[in-house]
Amino acid sequence: KALLLVGGRPVAPAEEVLERLKNCHADGVDIHCADNIDEEYVAKVRAAGFSFAVWTVDTPDVARKFLDLKVDAITSNRAAWLQEMFK
Repeated sequence: KALLLVGGRPVAPAEEVLERLKNCHADGVDIHCADNIDEEYVAKVRAAGFSFAVWTVDTPDVARKFLDLKVDAITSNRAAWLQEMFK
């Protein structure tokens, strides 16, 4: 799968990201774990048929937030450690 990498604090609105996804024919987005990412944001992207991943998540509290939002993947510098935290 090819994911569109999106950064920023805050990240662009979901509608803007969806337009970029459609234009570049990506399978989904790997988006910075900014504070403005919430349930509605994730739902809009997923409802349009795209996968949703977040980066860079290196702490359990931030990982928990995005696990609760049911993202498809988490990009981390501490992936193995985070996986152990949530077994």
